[in-house]
Amino acid sequence: MVRVIVISRNQESSIEEMVYSLRGQLPNYPRTFVLDRCEDNSAGVLTALGEEFIVKEEGEGWEAGKTRNFGLKHYNYSGDFIVLDGDRYPSGLTQKKVEEALKNFDITLISLSKDNRGWFCKDLSEEIKVNTHIGLKKNHFMTPGFIIRSKALLACIQRNGGNLFHPDMDGVWGFEDMALGDLAALLGLTVGGMPRTMWLSGHFNKDESRESSEKKQSIRARIAQDLVANNSNKGLTLWWKKK
Repeated sequence: MVRVIVISRNQESSIEEMVYSLRGQLPNYPRTFVLDRCEDNSAGVLTALGEEFIVKEEGEGWEAGKTRNFGLKHYNYSGDFIVLDGDRYPSGLTQKKVEEALKNFDITLISLSKDNRGWFCKDLSEEIKVNTHIGLKKNHFMTPGFIIRSKALLACIQRNGGNLFHPDMDGVWGFEDMALGDLAALLGLTVGGMPRTMWLSGHFNKDESRESSEKKQSIRARIAQDLVANNSNKGLTLWWKKK
């Protein structure tokens, strides 16, 4: 069973386009929206469209990782999943390609329409490319959209205190995904990227103070150090020690 989980916070205006994109491209996969502390009419729009949703009512600050965990836990982390951000509409996705990704990779990332990760295939081939950056400080592991095998999901939560995304990254914007990339490297999981013929709308926002970035990087480094100290390491470089 492959399920689609879409996290959304006050993204009422994005819901209808997301729903019709998924109905058109992945009609055979059940969908669940996870509404994170929404103050708009997201629930009403989903109800009118006949879509399934669950509600996360508590939290503080940026909690994309926690919201994804909430949706996955709703299904007891059972099965294969496609996890998307509510305002990142997919284009070009097919069930055949999703199944190929699940067959060949533990985790497969989906690029954005304007993406600065050059390792994604830039031609029009249908190749799913290997992310050779996994294990490095700049691991290119950003997750506005990703596909994950059940076996890999269970391996991650067993090493991460029952969560896919580490809870220490909750409350701040970003880096929860790069911390997950560190865990994937440590466990020796295979990570690929969908071809550029399949993408999500949007781009990465680079507006961030140096102080904020350094704080999040230090939290990520501490999490990685704890992982290495408590588990065998298959592929994570000790990037925090490198100058």
